[in-house]
Amino acid sequence: MTALEHYANRLHARAVRVCEAASSLEALRKVGILREGAVAGVLANGEVPEICKPAFSLGGEPSLFFLEDAVHGEHLRVPDVRSLAAAAHEAHASLVLDISSPTSFGCDPLDAGASVCVERLRAGVYAVCVARSGKRGRVLDSYAEQAFRSLVPEGDISPACRDALERAYSSSYQQSLQKRFDFARAFAEYAAANPLIDSCWYPGLASHPDHAAAASLLRHGFGPLVSIGLSGESSSLRVFQLLGGTEAEQLHLLGGTTVTLLKGESGSYLLFNMGEGNVFELIDWVDNALRKV
Repeated sequence: MTALEHYANRLHARAVRVCEAASSLEALRKVGILREGAVAGVLANGEVPEICKPAFSLGGEPSLFFLEDAVHGEHLRVPDVRSLAAAAHEAHASLVLDISSPTSFGCDPLDAGASVCVERLRAGVYAVCVARSGKRGRVLDSYAEQAFRSLVPEGDISPACRDALERAYSSSYQQSLQKRFDFARAFAEYAAANPLIDSCWYPGLASHPDHAAAASLLRHGFGPLVSIGLSGESSSLRVFQLLGGTEAEQLHLLGGTTVTLLKGESGSYLLFNMGEGNVFELIDWVDNALRKV
C-alpha cells in the first residue's frame, strides 16, 4: 500500500490529492475544488452567519463554506462539525475544514461530517481529501459527490509531496505527535489547577465549552495547544519575557515547544504549542516565572 493510500485510509477518504501550494486556499484551487477567480470567504470563529452568502464556488455549484482552522482562537474553540455541515447544506453549500493544527493523526473530520478537508503536511505541501458518500454509514452526500467530480485527474506526485506524505504516515512522526498531545494534557491540567493562572483553555478539559465537540472530532488526545491568560495588564508579557521571549517574536524552548504572546479579547495571552521536551521542566520554568511576576 502506498503512502497516499495509507493517508486516505486514515481519514476514510474517497480520494486524496497532494500538491505544492503556498496556502490551503491555493491548494484547494490547484486540485480543482475551488474555481479560479473565486473570492475567499471564511467562517468567523467556526460559526455560520445568519445571512450567509458563500463566496466560494465548488466547480461552479454548489457553494462552499471554509473553516480556516479546526482548533482556533484564544479559547481554542472546536467546531461541532456535524452541526456546521448541516447548516452549510441548508444554505446549499459544502463544508471544508482545515485540519493543519490537529493534523490527520489527531482528528477525524470526514467521518464527523465535513465533505472536504485540507491539511498542511509541511511548508509548501498540502493534502486535500474528499469524503466517501453513502459508505461507512454515511448518508449520500451530494456535496462530497460534487467535490469528487471537481477534482483534477490524479497524476504523478512530486518528490516533495511524496516525502511529506511518507513523513505524515511514519511511525516516528505519529509517536512524536502522541507525545506532544500527552504533554499538552499534562501542562493544561497543571495550568488549570494553578491559582496564579487566571484562565486555561484546552479542549481536553471538562470545563472547556467545546469539550463534547472536541471529543467527537479529535482523537489520540486533544491536540498540542494550550492557551493561558493572566490577570493584570502586563502579566502575560512579563512571564513571556522571563521565559526568554521578546514581544515581537515567537519563543522557541528546548524540545520544540513554542510560546507565542498574542492579543485576545480581554488582554494578552500565551499560546503554548507543545514539543517533545520534558513537560515537567516546562512546568518548573513557567511556575518560577509566575512567582516572580
